[in-house]
Amino acid sequence: MVANFHHMYRLLANMPENMLAAVIDATTGKLTPGLTFDTFKKQYSLGTTAYIEGHVHAEIYFNRDVKKFRICKSEIKTPEIRKNIDKFASKYKVTIEYFD
Repeated sequence: MVANFHHMYRLLANMPENMLAAVIDATTGKLTPGLTFDTFKKQYSLGTTAYIEGHVHAEIYFNRDVKKFRICKSEIKTPEIRKNIDKFASKYKVTIEYFD
């Protein structure tokens, strides 16, 4: 069964065990500070295509609804990208946390 706006529990109900364990640990604060993405993937046996996709069907105000963005350092390919991220963070008063 597909998850939808009225049946969000299906995301968890149909999730693989290792991904569910990662979600539970991430949301309950059990992950170690400084944990790298590579270590996280190994710890939970997650492949490179393991992700949870979400769709929000309402307005998101970054300065109201978002406290922090976490960005993998390997995604920053050019100084221009970093400059744009910093500009965005400054404009919307959002914290940016980079991780390995």
